[in-house]
Amino acid sequence: MMTKTQNKKILVADDEEEFVAVLSERLQQCGFDVSCAYDGAATIEKARAILPDLILLDWRMPYGKGSAVLEMLAEKEETKNIPVVVISGIDETGMDEEMQRFKVKARLYKPYQDKQLLDVIKECLGD
Repeated sequence: MMTKTQNKKILVADDEEEFVAVLSERLQQCGFDVSCAYDGAATIEKARAILPDLILLDWRMPYGKGSAVLEMLAEKEETKNIPVVVISGIDETGMDEEMQRFKVKARLYKPYQDKQLLDVIKECLGD
């Protein structure tokens, strides 16, 4: 079980609703306050509204792929320092460079190991 997770807000952004449901439930079991977004535009809107402690971001979503979401987060003072972990099954040309440019904390490939994800989250949140 993780420590210091109470009241830590995680925004899960992915267009696969079943994936989001399973991941959200797991994170809630660990004590996180979880919000969800299913496309790029909703991700930006929710991030600005709730100011999460961490964003778990799919790279390819409707209405704003990963690089566009990262760019829009970086443009605003209140969201530019929110840590982001990319969770995706794809590997596009230029993707690594974009993630470096926007200081993505980590990248996990789908399917990921539960412990691996929780370790990355713990590291990003400084727990």
